[in-house]
Order: sequence, then C-alpha cells, then structure tokens
Amino acid sequence: MRRRSLLTLLSAGVTIGLSGCLNGEVKEQVSGQTIRLEPQSGWEREIDGVDGSGGIEYTVRSETGRFQVYYFRKSEYEQYQSFLSGEEIGSHSTGIGKLHKTAVYDEKQDVYEAQVPDDGGRTSIGFEQSDYFVIDYSMYGVGLDVDEHGDNLRATVTLQVVEDRFDFL
Repeated sequence: MRRRSLLTLLSAGVTIGLSGCLNGEVKEQVSGQTIRLEPQSGWEREIDGVDGSGGIEYTVRSETGRFQVYYFRKSEYEQYQSFLSGEEIGSHSTGIGKLHKTAVYDEKQDVYEAQVPDDGGRTSIGFEQSDYFVIDYSMYGVGLDVDEHGDNLRATVTLQVVEDRFDFL
C-alpha cells in the first residue's frame, strides 16, 4: 500500500514538474501594440534566435481596413521587400501557409481580424535562423485592393513566439 502511494506521488510530481517546462520559453512578444501603415507598405518583426521547434500565435485587428499577415523565411522576405521597393517579381509567396491569413470582417466587434490559430493556443512551427512576421497593406497579396493614395491602416498587434524547451519530445 505504501509503495503504491509513493509511486503515485512520484509520478504526479514528475508530471507537474515537466508540464511547467514543456510550455516553452517566450522568445518574442508583442502585446497590443498599435501600428500605422501607409498604403503599399508593411510592418515586420524579425524572429531571430529561435532554434528547433515551437509555436506561434497572433491576433491583428483593424477598424480601418483589410490587410494580410505572412510568416516568411529569409528568402521569401527578401522577395517581399523587393516587391515593396518597386521591383518586378515573378511569383508572390504566401510564406508558411498555415500562418498566412487575410483579415476578415467581424460584425460583432466591427473590426477586420486575422488570428492564428482560430481556436486559441499556438500553431506548431519549425524555426529557421531568421524568420519574419509581416503585416502587409499593399497589393502584394491576392484579393486586396489597396489604393496607393488611400487612407493609412491602423491596427493592433498581439504576437507570441515560443521555443520548445525540450526539442526532442
């Protein structure tokens, strides 16, 4: 009887101890930052110093217009920058597909919103040396018609990037 109680207690302790470690380390965080974007521009955040795997979650909201969110690897980001500087490029990468979103109008909140994941929590991802989180307010993406002389976009950004503590799990 004592052995069973001891084993139960030990297994509970190990479970509780590991569960705190498995949540990961926050490597990048933006909490409710307000940004302004001129037409044909973007806001970017370099995600650097994250190795292996982890997760990302973001919510971007705007009362002033639609936008797109991308998560690019370095070569895709360079292509995006070339487009914004006026160079002609072939194809337009959407970056990592599961992290790309076009803002949709939420009638209840009266805002345009892009969120990943849709149900809360984080979306798993494998990180490379330098990745880029981008909010785009240009004609780069398909489906947006941003007037070059139109109004600026005002948006609120919440972003969290977490690196797994134990990459082998």
